[in-house]
Amino acid sequence: MNMRTMMRWWWAAAVAAGVAAQAQNEPAAGLELEETKSEPWRVVADGIFYSVLYQHDALQTRADFEEDRAESWRRGDASGNGWGLRLAVAKGDGAASVRFINAEFDYERREPGGYHEIENIRNDLELLWSQRAGATESSQWGWDIGYRYIGVTKRMTLVERHDDLRFSENTNYHMLQAGYFGRWQPFKGPNLGVYALIRGMIGEASGFARRGSDDKWDGQIRERYDDDYSLAYGARAEFGVNWDLRNGLRASLSYHREWIYSFDSTDSGLVVFPDNSDALFIENVHAVMFTFGYAF
Repeated sequence: MNMRTMMRWWWAAAVAAGVAAQAQNEPAAGLELEETKSEPWRVVADGIFYSVLYQHDALQTRADFEEDRAESWRRGDASGNGWGLRLAVAKGDGAASVRFINAEFDYERREPGGYHEIENIRNDLELLWSQRAGATESSQWGWDIGYRYIGVTKRMTLVERHDDLRFSENTNYHMLQAGYFGRWQPFKGPNLGVYALIRGMIGEASGFARRGSDDKWDGQIRERYDDDYSLAYGARAEFGVNWDLRNGLRASLSYHREWIYSFDSTDSGLVVFPDNSDALFIENVHAVMFTFGYAF
């Protein structure tokens, strides 16, 4: 059994153990501020509109950190939109949820000697258990744990005069995640709330990665791109506003930032924690999400 297979079996066992442990505590959702032990099960379904404001991945960079002096090489950005669905089942102080988001965004860089384009199609699947740990009359807080999969199909075109490179490959991330959340209701009643969360992630990254270096548009592509693998880490922060409307309708608007890096670097041999500019795999996103749904 290779290292990738062992890691995936370990994550699956860890998530299953966490869910089983919480099931013994008669889990429920922490969606209401008042006592909910005698409440029935609640099901919440949301549609998601997802707008990417900024995206940066390792393939946008063609030179190692010590050779790459221009900030624009490392900070090439992309923008695009997506959609998603979320389903949560809640009772008492705990909730289990599943969320799926599909998004498309493009990166483009043009120079006198050529151009560099990356088309991205990203699928994001999250399985999460959330547990309320405490509450007051106007606020509540708790922790969550779960599994995260990110799969990105990257269609890359790199042209330097008469030399060109084209490929379409997948980059995959399998991550365990855990963190804390909080919600505050500044006004009386359940209509308006402000929430925030922060999570850490650890897992694996695999797919195409750059090896070698080329920071010149001289008509020759010198770096190479190969299938690779690395352990990875990351973090996510989100804050937003949610409204509980009439007759079970609900909506929210939030902003989030997410950073994912691998522990392995390119051929430079430099790994700078926690911001690894030379990581084999990078997937950094800033986005806005709008959700609209119904609580049964």
